[in-house]
Amino acid sequence: MRAADYRSTKAAYEAEGLSGAVGPLTVGDAAFRVIGPLGTGEDHDVVQAQRARRLTETVVVKVLRDGGDIARQVTEWQALTALSRSDAQGAPEFFRRLPQPVLRGRLAPGDGRWVTMYRYPSGFVHTFDDVKAAYPLGVGPRHAVWLWRRILESLGWVHAAGWTHGNIEPGHLLVHAPDHGVRVVGWTRAAALTPRGAADDLARTADAVRHVLVSAAPAPLQALLDDPGTVDPFVLSRRVSAAARDLYGPPSFVPFHMPGWPALSPESSYG
Repeated sequence: MRAADYRSTKAAYEAEGLSGAVGPLTVGDAAFRVIGPLGTGEDHDVVQAQRARRLTETVVVKVLRDGGDIARQVTEWQALTALSRSDAQGAPEFFRRLPQPVLRGRLAPGDGRWVTMYRYPSGFVHTFDDVKAAYPLGVGPRHAVWLWRRILESLGWVHAAGWTHGNIEPGHLLVHAPDHGVRVVGWTRAAALTPRGAADDLARTADAVRHVLVSAAPAPLQALLDDPGTVDPFVLSRRVSAAARDLYGPPSFVPFHMPGWPALSPESSYG
């Protein structure tokens, strides 16, 4: 998290009366130093922390609030743990794009709240809601193409591994602007793959893209948003790429800027 992003998030965190709600974290014999807040979810407060040891690691910590649904926390942990062990084709690459489990347990005696910890994905500091806030009139169709395809690529592997996400929404999609990356988080409603679940995942990806897209999308892209015509994310991703190629020609890099990020050398394309 960049300094400017941290300061603004910290100010909001303190304004909500959450400052001090989570101090140094100890789970079993593992101790962590809180770096700063990342946000709040339906059942959790989310912070960034660092393991207190010489060979450290940075983690995302989800602290279950009083009254929060522990079953959802367990569902997320079990689903992501199962995916981490999957041997579905492409596992080493695609699981790297998902939250990676580190530790689950109760905070030290005297607190007792359940926490889950995942490796911190450096650079993924903006959600689709942040994109909408930065571009209230919407991003252009070329950006919508790579944003959508990154989601579909991850979901394609998740579905191949036998799971569905179950709750794709703008706040669960994290963007790495310079590298044209998207990560899918918020797996508390993950479930075993069913045709209905697969269709729902794809419909929700289309809703998320509409959330950040300019209102007047080119007809070929709009047609896919309205009716993907498939429940296979990989097939839909290929159709999105084909539509983009017909509209814009061969893939080319389209720089994307979000507040707090400098422009970097192009390494990605709309395809």
